[in-house]
Amino acid sequence: MNDDDAKEPSIPLPPGARVELLTEDLALISLPMRNAAVPDALTDAEADVATRVFDGESNGEIAEARGVSARTISKQLESIYRKLGVASRAELVLALRAPEPSDPSSAGEPQTTVEDHDAGDR
Repeated sequence: MNDDDAKEPSIPLPPGARVELLTEDLALISLPMRNAAVPDALTDAEADVATRVFDGESNGEIAEARGVSARTISKQLESIYRKLGVASRAELVLALRAPEPSDPSSAGEPQTTVEDHDAGDR
């Protein structure tokens, strides 16, 4: 890019975000996941299953870890979905995301941008 080219816009990223340049025109942005916020409406077993789904485990992995059948996990997920008003694993993960912390002390901190990462990786 020379001085005559328009400056590319930078994109603010949340703290903890990582940028990996895959090609000159393609970057992979990884965002940290917060801990699951499990509602009190779930039983202990359902809370464990929901947390494991949040962490990316399959039904088979959850069943093996809990010492039950994959069918039991499927039935528990049906109950979890009904209680939380969701229809899929993706919706469950979104429903379990803890709310963003509202820390007024971090309001003045500079934000990391894709441009910041881009410059350091070349």
